[in-house]
Amino acid sequence: MRNIYVNGCSFSKGHKELRDRDGKPWPAYFQEDNVINDSMDGGSSFRSLRMCMQRIFEDMPIDIMICQLTSPDRGEVFLNEKEFVRWHEPMYIAYMPHRYIHKEHQLEVLKREGFNRRQENFKYFNEKGESIEDKYYHKFKIFNDTMLTNSKDRELHIIGLCNNLKLLCEAKGIKLLFTAMSERCIPNVEHITPYFTKPMSHIVGEQGPFVESETDFHPNEAGHEKIYRYILSELEKL
Repeated sequence: MRNIYVNGCSFSKGHKELRDRDGKPWPAYFQEDNVINDSMDGGSSFRSLRMCMQRIFEDMPIDIMICQLTSPDRGEVFLNEKEFVRWHEPMYIAYMPHRYIHKEHQLEVLKREGFNRRQENFKYFNEKGESIEDKYYHKFKIFNDTMLTNSKDRELHIIGLCNNLKLLCEAKGIKLLFTAMSERCIPNVEHITPYFTKPMSHIVGEQGPFVESETDFHPNEAGHEKIYRYILSELEKL
């Protein structure tokens, strides 16, 4: 039995509508292996790469690591303010354009700290009417001014993290496979791109029988099974 570690966004976790139907994301098809799927809705490439390296540093038993990159305009901001030090792990807020995403266990902490979600704009506010973005404005501003507006710096950062992960896996004897949500998520670097599979959007298409709808190109059940079969064939080449 192989130990397979996966990290990515909803294309690897399975988006909410799929989970509501008890559908399986592609990592769940590795039924004869021990699979840890740390993927997160709205997760960024920065998170995927950070978590992959973190699990290696934690000496998690891993034979195969599959790191899925996603939209390059996503990111995350680290919050180390004292309100969150009760945590046993660092507090990260994931950033997508126009909204912030939180892990389920983070939501409970945010609620205890007085932040409540307003559905209409995906933001969280405390009793003073401050949003998380307001309270930690300086951190989000730094992120927006650097990682979001400077695409070249963002790409260089992702390339550096990909290379670091590649070197770590080589040193630990871990077979590494990169995959991506779409073609624009793949950094164009000669010594890294051979580790990438065909983008998921190329495997399932952006319309047709393997995606949710004409306006939602998340893979459906058939799409996830197709992605699994393709990735399985790529793993056999390693």
